[in-house]
Amino acid sequence: MKKITRYIFFLSLLIVAASFNPAAASEDDYIQGVAGGILALSDPQTKLAPSHWGHPGYEKVAFLYDKSVDALVLKAAGRDKEAEEIMDYFAARLAIPMNELKERADSNGVYGILKIYRSKNGTIREEKALINALDITSSRRQGKSELEFWTTPGPISFVIFAMLAVNPQKYHDQALGLGEVLLAMQAADGGVTDGDRAWQKVHTEPHMDAYAAFLMFYQLTGDAKWKAAAERAFDWFKENVYHPWQGTIDQGVWFGQPSTIFATDVYSWTMCGPAGERFSAGELKNLTRTMLGRSLVKVRLALPDRREESFILCDFSDALDERVKEVRNGFRPVGSVEWTAGVALALQKNAVRFFKAGDKDSAVFYKALAETLLKEALNCFYENSRINSKVAFYATGQGVEVGPFGSIEKVLASGWKTPIFFAKDKEGRITIQGGSTVSTWVVLPLSGANPFVLEDTYRSFYDQIPLGRQDFSKARDYLEELAGKRSFTEEIPFETIADDSPILEPEIFNRKMWEAMDLAYAAKSRKDLSAAK
Repeated sequence: MKKITRYIFFLSLLIVAASFNPAAASEDDYIQGVAGGILALSDPQTKLAPSHWGHPGYEKVAFLYDKSVDALVLKAAGRDKEAEEIMDYFAARLAIPMNELKERADSNGVYGILKIYRSKNGTIREEKALINALDITSSRRQGKSELEFWTTPGPISFVIFAMLAVNPQKYHDQALGLGEVLLAMQAADGGVTDGDRAWQKVHTEPHMDAYAAFLMFYQLTGDAKWKAAAERAFDWFKENVYHPWQGTIDQGVWFGQPSTIFATDVYSWTMCGPAGERFSAGELKNLTRTMLGRSLVKVRLALPDRREESFILCDFSDALDERVKEVRNGFRPVGSVEWTAGVALALQKNAVRFFKAGDKDSAVFYKALAETLLKEALNCFYENSRINSKVAFYATGQGVEVGPFGSIEKVLASGWKTPIFFAKDKEGRITIQGGSTVSTWVVLPLSGANPFVLEDTYRSFYDQIPLGRQDFSKARDYLEELAGKRSFTEEIPFETIADDSPILEPEIFNRKMWEAMDLAYAAKSRKDLSAAK
């Protein structure tokens, strides 16, 4: 039965085989074809790849979360050595003693990619943390931070996930140290705050990442403090942002008020993780209905390999929400390969839950939905001759606001703007032809690797769920109906993108803010010295 099921799955993927290797005949061919882009873009010394390749200004920049995903993907692809090389880079910096960090850190507590995280949740503690973004070319002992100088729970949790997935024995101490950073972010009410970016806010998705990390540590160590932290986190989730009978999860709580913007990963990653095991079948179906009903989009798009196709993918938010329209300057659906992959993993996990519960019809339907979305995500990869490998875009829309939920009040840009991966000049010549390594997230559900659960074995059950041609047809019709409500045709940008485009505004703001703070610190030191004399 397992062989028959896999045969049907790969038959369904034949439509995308041409975008990889026409002779491909195994799951591993697809996985290696996608994961190869990370290795092709990696710096020869640091072994780190840029997060968004092609967008001017991002040639050397990588986000901590993205590099953790790279390591998880390479591990899932059987490239253990390369996965460890990525995590070795961070482990080596975390091995720098705290006293050295305190001696050499600047006035903001930063030393390379390290930072002294100072809790603002009522406790007095300092922990050794990592900055959210870095320069991939820096081989300095402490590394070099770039672009985003905050420390927040989402990226820290994903470093923990990667360390424990890639080599839990080797990175045990560093992972536990980062766990202490998450504990320092947890408020008395159980909410894991947004680190030193905005400690008055709790974002649900990174909060639930921390919840998963706490449970991993309890599983590994048996230390009751991790279980207690996890229970406080889950209680906060239930009491503050989860509305089971409505089938909704709030995006978070900001300054004591709920943030009700729809965010796809709040649903998908929560259901992927241990929280999904605590929901009833009815709750899972309600959450999935909301997730798909508000995230699915259908975007027609031209790719650098000269294809022009329509893709059914998942948006970061609800493109029909008036608040989203406002920051996107109108109706602008945006499909993400990464977020679609996360939704596919959630559907896979739910299919297994229904299968175990004896609900065969739901299990089959959810699996068919997952495999159909995986096919759509795989079809987004294209050959890039400059690196002789496959890459995919971060999002169908370029230079578009993800949603009105990524700002530090109104000081910075409204949110995160999607990077440019394809552009032409007025004569029609291609000026930008790139992609994003984080789109390799698709390898995780494709290989059955779940970052949110330690040593998850769901795939052994998943492969037992049978699928037929009619099941795929039913799933396709369902997705087409939902995505059709958010259809859009993208146009290729005909302009040259400057290095100081809005996507880099946070770096500019932070640099100027830090310069002012350092000047003030120096002036105070001179004043104190003068007074002492």
